[in-house]
Amino acid sequence: AGLELVAACAAAFLPESLPANQRRVYRSSLDRTKILEPLRALIQNQGGALPKLAAVRFFRNLSANGTLTVISFFLASLGHFSDADFGELFAIVGLGGIIGQVFVLQLFLRLGCSEHVMLLVAISFGMLQMIGFLIIPSYP
Repeated sequence: AGLELVAACAAAFLPESLPANQRRVYRSSLDRTKILEPLRALIQNQGGALPKLAAVRFFRNLSANGTLTVISFFLASLGHFSDADFGELFAIVGLGGIIGQVFVLQLFLRLGCSEHVMLLVAISFGMLQMIGFLIIPSYP
């Protein structure tokens, strides 16, 4: 953050080093209408599987966030979890997610699995994760 502050101050207070006759106005060669084309194609593809999978994923994440909130209260009251315990738990869950996205997802892609299969596997692992959260208090 300190280096960024120094760079901002230098840009604001140091004089321009390029002679005025060599300066040009920057003009973007990017066609702004083409940026939104993939999104438009996704929205217009009403009959395809991707919008349906996106809706399933949205509602699954919505329910998972609510479930994690309830499980957090459950673990705090019945499992006697402290703030440090929650930190360790969420660090393990986060590392598991990273490993899953970096290695397991790449493995499924190399094996040629369809989006439907990957979605089913993701939902299955999410279900196992929730079951794991629920049985944590039974361990000593």
